[in-house]
Amino acid sequence: MDREKARQRLLALKESLEGRAEYPNQNRLNDSQRDETSELSMIDNHPADAATELLDREMALGMRAANSEYALQIERALHAIENGEYGQCAICQQEIPEERLEAYPLALTCIQCQERIDHLDHRRTRPIEEEVFPHSFGSLIGDDKDTTGFDGEDSWQAVGQMNARPSANDPESIGYETWLEGIGPELTDGITNEEWRDTLSR
Repeated sequence: MDREKARQRLLALKESLEGRAEYPNQNRLNDSQRDETSELSMIDNHPADAATELLDREMALGMRAANSEYALQIERALHAIENGEYGQCAICQQEIPEERLEAYPLALTCIQCQERIDHLDHRRTRPIEEEVFPHSFGSLIGDDKDTTGFDGEDSWQAVGQMNARPSANDPESIGYETWLEGIGPELTDGITNEEWRDTLSR
């Protein structure tokens, strides 16, 4: 692909991004909630009364983050053109097909490498919030299945048992400790007549 043509396309994208109308109240993101709502205090208001302002602020923050990421991708592509690396996959060093660059001029990787990157991103099984914890419970879920120690999976199963509702099909011993209360079903309660006769005939 002609790199000068790609450069002009990227500059046009950058110009359109800079000239894009900002989301309403985008320039008021740094204002306090009191200044934004013209309320002296939000303490005496129901949280639902501030729902509209909160939604507008969240949408404006999301738009700002999306525009910043888009601008960063444009700058990376322009930097690749200046270094003579545009059109070459940043991972496998193979040529990026011209059709891909025509459809997505910000592409710095080939389709195969990008699919591998996307696959790795989808392997995240826990919320991103748990990254602030060095040793979260979520990191123990995928531990070795052959371990004999009490691991994260065993902890989850133990907690899950306590959350189950009792039913008529549960054994009588569920819900109390037989050795502590001295009561419970007899060992022969679960034996059928056929099994008992077979035991006596031996």
